[in-house]
Amino acid sequence: MALSGTIASTSFGWPGIFYISGLVSLLWVIVWYFVGASTPSDYKWISEDEKLYIESALVTSTKPEEEHRPTKTPWVKILTSVPFLVILIAQSSFAWGFWTMLIQIPSYMKNILKQDIKSNALMSALPYLVNMFLTFAFCGLNDFLIKRNLINIRTSRKLFNTIGFWVPVLPLILLGYLREDQSGLAVGLLVIL
Repeated sequence: MALSGTIASTSFGWPGIFYISGLVSLLWVIVWYFVGASTPSDYKWISEDEKLYIESALVTSTKPEEEHRPTKTPWVKILTSVPFLVILIAQSSFAWGFWTMLIQIPSYMKNILKQDIKSNALMSALPYLVNMFLTFAFCGLNDFLIKRNLINIRTSRKLFNTIGFWVPVLPLILLGYLREDQSGLAVGLLVIL
């Protein structure tokens, strides 16, 4: 996303963004095909000691075959479960908001904040870059709180989901009231989103 403005301003134009990202994806598939493996024993560049260590850890962590009894999936109970329905609605709402923001941030930067496409791409990518780093930070904080028995897993899930779903609401509302000359504040609010 950070390079999309540069790519779009070349002779490829905006379709180049899709062609180049598709080409990079294909190159990754080729690399993965030759480097990846299904099991440690299939991997070509692993040391014998490492392979034995991983395989012995896998053997001790799996259950014997007789303990695995296939059961019928209770689809009706799952689909009528209130927690399942709540999670489904919450995740669907989050996904809709996430993809709407991903698609509309560049347009907001161009049409409202009057940013050119090159600087627009970098600023449009900034919220997602910060999101990635904050994910690591909050995961570490979550593990710290749970390991120190300061909160339990149930409280942790409620707390961090609440933060993730409700904190972005205020910046989203405030974005609608910003003027063209407040682009720094707008980017800050987008980062909080």
